[in-house]
Amino acid sequence: MEKVKKPIYKRWWFWVIIVVVVFAIAAGGSGSDKKDSKKNSATGTEQTDNKDAKTKDSDAKDAEPEEDLSAVETEYTLGAGYYTAGIDLPVGKCNLTAVSGNGNINSSNLLKGGVNEMFGVDDGNDLYESSFNGLKMKENVVFHISGDVVVQVSYTEVTGGMTGREYDESQAVELGSGNYTAGTDFPAGTYTVTAVEGTGNVSSSNLLDGGMNEIFGVDDGNGLYTSEVKNVEFSDGVDLKVSGVNICLVPAKE
Repeated sequence: MEKVKKPIYKRWWFWVIIVVVVFAIAAGGSGSDKKDSKKNSATGTEQTDNKDAKTKDSDAKDAEPEEDLSAVETEYTLGAGYYTAGIDLPVGKCNLTAVSGNGNINSSNLLKGGVNEMFGVDDGNDLYESSFNGLKMKENVVFHISGDVVVQVSYTEVTGGMTGREYDESQAVELGSGNYTAGTDFPAGTYTVTAVEGTGNVSSSNLLDGGMNEIFGVDDGNGLYTSEVKNVEFSDGVDLKVSGVNICLVPAKE
């Protein structure tokens, strides 16, 4: 009688082969994952390095060259007017000395290194300070001089330059006694105001915001009248009153 053979799946060596094949497949997949992980890791490092390099290049492009301040003047003689750091005067730190006359000086940074003084040459009554040290003129700080005092500004430290202003004489406006409104009777803008004839008063409704209020006129030798005020701001709608004196408004170029 012929012997019946066992099915192949019941033989012990069949299952040994199956186990070996399964382990081989598992080992192969793990190795592939590790290689992919290494590739991803390497790619991530390379991307980070590229990003850092781009950031450095961007920073280098954004970095502006240092301003050459060697040619910036450090001495200025100023009369009545408004002087803005970075436009009319350098940015930095300066000392003030009265050269002639009497009046007032103040700055927009009064509580942060600024000034507010009755200023002028000693009149024997001890009313006026004749010097002030350490005025901090940071960018956009406005230094205001009123009256007929002339001030010597001496910089002890310059940290920024100035752009300066240009005025257009061809667009000058002459006004006599009367009431005028900027934007209606003359163009709104920044002006140098000069006495042409006579003596009297000139005032504007924005006195505390770039305007003026002066005993104004052609110098009579007594030092009573201011004859010119620089960089006065007459914005749209500001009222200007002129009494007893003819004046000339010369606008700054935009």
